[in-house]
Amino acid sequence: MFSILDRSTISESWQLLVIGIVMVAGIFFATDEFQKIIMLICDLGIESSTALLITCLQLPNTVVYCLPAGVLLSTGLVLWRRTFDYEVLALSVAGASTMRIIRPFVLISVMAAVVSYVLSDSIVPETRRLANKLLITGALNSNLPRSEACLTFLQHDDKSKDGRLKNILVAGRSEEKSLSNVVIFDMSLTKVPKIIWAKRGHWYHGQWQLEDGYIYELSATETRRVSSHFQRFTIDAIGRFAEKLQHRTPLPTELSTSDLKKQIDELESKGEPVPNVVMLRYLRRLSQPISCLLLAFAALPLCIATPRKRTYWPLAYIGVVVAAYFVVQQTCLSLGDNNRLSPMIAAWIPGALPVVVGVIAYVITRARR
Repeated sequence: MFSILDRSTISESWQLLVIGIVMVAGIFFATDEFQKIIMLICDLGIESSTALLITCLQLPNTVVYCLPAGVLLSTGLVLWRRTFDYEVLALSVAGASTMRIIRPFVLISVMAAVVSYVLSDSIVPETRRLANKLLITGALNSNLPRSEACLTFLQHDDKSKDGRLKNILVAGRSEEKSLSNVVIFDMSLTKVPKIIWAKRGHWYHGQWQLEDGYIYELSATETRRVSSHFQRFTIDAIGRFAEKLQHRTPLPTELSTSDLKKQIDELESKGEPVPNVVMLRYLRRLSQPISCLLLAFAALPLCIATPRKRTYWPLAYIGVVVAAYFVVQQTCLSLGDNNRLSPMIAAWIPGALPVVVGVIAYVITRARR
């Protein structure tokens, strides 16, 4: 069924495909994901083990994100190696056509497309839901952000449209889940602002539990007046917000392809507009796997036999196309989510553009030969 050429190509390409995905994912994690881990640990006080587990749950989505570029990298590296060793020249002399040379790479890209679709349709939504649950649980049960200096906490009113500032909390010292010498500027009541002072406080399940303190009311007639003394006072920080997140509707990234299609059909049947975010995520469930197949054809110029001289231009070409693919993909996603670009265009341009570039480069290279 497969010739020796096909088997050797598939074997070599699979190894480089794995290496390509690891390389791209490593760069991705070393920048964006690593920054998120530090943010979760420092800003929310989440335990490092929980933050690491949340990051690991993003791996399936990262594989889906990197698979098209991995296919292009593996295809380009194998073809460059064969060009460098004059194997492409030998195949051309033996009568092998361009399509014959690229056929095993197309087969690998089809397999990669199947893997990409299975991951994005069934595994990625589940891991994203679990990661969000762990994030909420970790934030509620976290320690306070560790700080040697004064701890400041700003709370905004989520009920008002402008999200105006509601409370400012300043603590003299924080240790694990305890506070000492706490001062709170309560601006939820605009007519009579309050200052709350407590000797100590504790962080429990998304709330500040203050103990042994006083409440001062500020008015135009009196600059300072003791309103009351309290033994225990509770101020919600993220408890209610976390409760809302637990009972919210699933995000588009947490739904399977069939669920997204069902949601789109329901909106259209009611005559309501489909949000760009929902439509774009649905179309990407189809365009992302197909991009694995399309990007294999971006390596068409490397299938042409070169003169008997060693050259490194194929490596530069592959590097430029991979970089351009990620730039275009991120740009289209941002423009699509912000209603600046049609979801159809935003979903298909990242995979279609490298093919156009590959075909043009193939025609130019062939004309020069």
